[in-house]
Amino acid sequence: MKHSAKELQEILEGFHTVKRALETKHASCGVGMPTITNAQWLALGVISRHKEASIKDIYSTLGVTSSAATQVVNDLVKMGLVTKKANATDARGVVVALSPKTKRMMTALHKVMLENMSSLFSVLTKEEFKTYRALHAKLVHAFAK
Repeated sequence: MKHSAKELQEILEGFHTVKRALETKHASCGVGMPTITNAQWLALGVISRHKEASIKDIYSTLGVTSSAATQVVNDLVKMGLVTKKANATDARGVVVALSPKTKRMMTALHKVMLENMSSLFSVLTKEEFKTYRALHAKLVHAFAK
């Protein structure tokens, strides 16, 4: 089904409005997380999901070069957000993990994010939310192919 450019533009602008509002709420949530770049956030996400990650895990997931991933990790180490240690199975590689402080901050941030999302969706009825979830799942599935 074709949609008009105007309708698509309205949806795109709506995505940006919601994204900015949530980012503003998250930035001021008071969990102590320093200001970091989008690439650093994405790397923290990879590390968090894997519990421990190699540089290869990071660069292959993010679609960046090995040197770019190494730079991001080195910056996160300098900030005390992650730790690096030698890979037990490959002496040439390193394993990166969240620092204990970062684990606590990420847990607190996750809680705040869920509260913010709950607030965002509070304008919908249960039936509207159910419909939104189904439509959202359909879109995610289409992009995951």
